[in-house]
Amino acid sequence: SEILSFPANEENRYWTLDMFEEWDTSEATLHIIEPENYRRKLADYDDLKISLIQRSAPFEGEANIIVLEDGEDQSEYENVDVTGKIVLTKGDLRRVYDLAVEKFGAIGIIYDGMREIKPVRHRMDIPNAIQYSSFWWTKDDKKCFSFVLSPKEGERLRKIVKERIKNNKSQVRVNAKVKSKFYKGKIDVVSVIIPGETDEEIIIVSHLCHPQGAANDNVSGSATNLEIARTINKLINEGKLQKPKRNIRFLWVPEMTGTVAFLATHEDKIQKMIAAINLDMVGENQEICKSSFLIERTPDSNSSFVN
Repeated sequence: SEILSFPANEENRYWTLDMFEEWDTSEATLHIIEPENYRRKLADYDDLKISLIQRSAPFEGEANIIVLEDGEDQSEYENVDVTGKIVLTKGDLRRVYDLAVEKFGAIGIIYDGMREIKPVRHRMDIPNAIQYSSFWWTKDDKKCFSFVLSPKEGERLRKIVKERIKNNKSQVRVNAKVKSKFYKGKIDVVSVIIPGETDEEIIIVSHLCHPQGAANDNVSGSATNLEIARTINKLINEGKLQKPKRNIRFLWVPEMTGTVAFLATHEDKIQKMIAAINLDMVGENQEICKSSFLIERTPDSNSSFVN
């Protein structure tokens, strides 16, 4: 077994993937402060790590909320001044960032979206759930912060803002605090091999890299990976299972970055990798999450037996 370390900064690149700086947050809260009779906490990083979008920039201050239906079309901004404001949106996060923050000067985003899977799931089928999201900044991006609300909480806030505008009352104002930092660091990949009779390899991989190790995403996958490795190794050592024909390599990685960094630095092994199993959210109860089972195929230019 070995732990492989790769630099986490904005200078290094593996294949076409630019690496990212490390990010850490010690505190993040969002409170309604005006009008006074609506004062309350909307989000708290200490209570729920995914209530702050991963890699949010540091910020502390007050701002008015501007409601956008989706915020994905430039026409939505024609008669709305979002400069210095925080926009509330359920639209595509990156598109809203490009328009609201980069183009029109919003300082932050409140996101109450939920990925819809038609006809399986509408956003209000799981009204109290929160969508996990993250920013992946490049060097030239104007970093901002973003909090996440459930669809139900988002609709409640939308109603308050719209009613006050309709009745010509003062706007809804919030206090946002994000104590975060970006810094040069490293990412670690754990690699363990059960040796086989040839130099060909079967890969079993799982990721463990989110702000909080959630039971489903992906402690379930990482724990399953560990238990598979332990069980196979134990049975081989006890003589109850033959030595495998091929090496079995177990990987625990920071999801995409760790996978690409490992492969880019082990190109000589890729032709010997016969198959791979990715253990991601294997503890999911699809009925609770109203989710779908996705089956994907490789592109025709790199076809395989899974097609």
